[in-house]
Amino acid sequence: MLQHKNSITAKAFSPINEFYQFNNTAQNDFYSAIDSTKPSLTVTFDGKVIANGDIISAKPKVLIQLRDNSPFPLDTTDFSIIFDNNILNINRPDIQYSYSPYPNSVETIIWQPALKDGKHTLDILAKDATGNYTDSSSTHYVFYVYNNAGIINVYNYPDPFKYDTYFTFQLTGVQVPDELRIRLYTIAGRLIREISVPPSKLEIGFNHIHWDGRDQDGDIIANGVYLYKIIYKSGDVVKSVIQKLAKVE
Repeated sequence: MLQHKNSITAKAFSPINEFYQFNNTAQNDFYSAIDSTKPSLTVTFDGKVIANGDIISAKPKVLIQLRDNSPFPLDTTDFSIIFDNNILNINRPDIQYSYSPYPNSVETIIWQPALKDGKHTLDILAKDATGNYTDSSSTHYVFYVYNNAGIINVYNYPDPFKYDTYFTFQLTGVQVPDELRIRLYTIAGRLIREISVPPSKLEIGFNHIHWDGRDQDGDIIANGVYLYKIIYKSGDVVKSVIQKLAKVE
């Protein structure tokens, strides 16, 4: 933090003559410091931090917050937001802006767009009132949107597994399905386990569901190859995906 030495002098004047005047003057030195601390920027999509290449909801809630410990006020000019190579105007109907002043200095932007299918980019460059940027370059995001409801990229990991495994998949669309079930079968087609996943445990984008490797009676399944079927239901839309997995020990 860069500091500058300053001096201040105060003098008192009396309406009557004083024999001594040396104690009518006070002088003191003080230092002023230029704010060199970076503000912090957080960005979440529907309440989570995404990685580049993630799938997000077609109607996400994008929360952008800039926090600073300086008493200097923040305002909308502190942000440069570029979506798909176009500058995003903060004064638009799908954006809400609020500011909480010092000592809890926070700028909050809530953006709730309706996005088209495909690849999108979002770049955010933010600074505080004294020109300290959150980073030397903009915060960059690349993500994908699919408006049609569905389930893609279905795998289990590890596979083969020894004790347990995770069913992984990505959900697309605007909202999570009303119902999602995972059914496990022997290679001959006998149902040995069904897992019902409540909507509260699902989100648009990447999901992973744990399976302990046990059948409906709680017994550990034998080594071998099995089938699993993920059934997706959202309103009148019903989709299913069938994959294989292997248990080895």
